[in-house]
Amino acid sequence: MVQIDLAGGECLDVCHIIGVSPRWVLLAVRDPGSHQGGMAIEIVPYELIRRVSIRTRRAEAGSIGFAEARPPEIIAAETLVRAAMLPDERGE
Repeated sequence: MVQIDLAGGECLDVCHIIGVSPRWVLLAVRDPGSHQGGMAIEIVPYELIRRVSIRTRRAEAGSIGFAEARPPEIIAAETLVRAAMLPDERGE
């Protein structure tokens, strides 16, 4: 279980890391508003991250870490910013 505490007090329950850039991380997180275990995507600037907690769900669980089969993609910061813009801000 990976949780990220943000400067504003919010805690993100991370499913997986979609991509990283020099200034941002793109995360798939559990959506607290979803009753069916849905996910949301968050673009988080590194300066907002206050703590990262990594825990096993059970005492007898195996190793802690990220799946090597799903490495995060390196994404240019400009790509993340553009993806976060509304269509009219992108000139579409």
